[in-house]
Amino acid sequence: MFNRSNILNTSDMPSTLNSFYIPLVDVSYTEQDIINTFEYCDICRISRVDFVEIPDKTNVCHAFVHVDYWYSSNAASITFWEITNKGLYKFYHSRSLFKLNTYWLLLPNKNPVPPTRLNIHQLASMVIEMEKKIAEQQIEMENMKKKIEDLELNKLSISIKTDPHSNRTHTYWANHEDAEKDLYSNV
Repeated sequence: MFNRSNILNTSDMPSTLNSFYIPLVDVSYTEQDIINTFEYCDICRISRVDFVEIPDKTNVCHAFVHVDYWYSSNAASITFWEITNKGLYKFYHSRSLFKLNTYWLLLPNKNPVPPTRLNIHQLASMVIEMEKKIAEQQIEMENMKKKIEDLELNKLSISIKTDPHSNRTHTYWANHEDAEKDLYSNV
């Protein structure tokens, strides 16, 4: 049963660890499996687990574990200390008596994703809208690049003509085509 005295006081520790990362988790594990494992081992209360697929791997994934609070237990203190001070911890767990040497490597999560009140459908809708905006911006950028290219090709050129009756030099601004006509008209 939950008891306030069972919560590890992390305020005296050098850094708080609200999230950690498991680089390889068998895909057969569910969020509830991971929550139950850490609860059963008296380590921490988990708020959620974010799974991320690994490209080209079908049997394992990444797991980002978000902690509500750490328990005040020897196992919790060791786990917390190892992750925060050594940068990793081999957490031995087992689903069966046949695999007693199974462990998860626990690492600090350097970029935890904050919780949100949005559901998966709302997030998916927002992603679709963002993708549309990005596509529109890419088209607009391509159009702007084309306009810049056209301006560079058709930029105003300066043609200098010398008046044969004076020592004055006249500068005419013209389109590229007009400049060529002006240059060769007195030849």
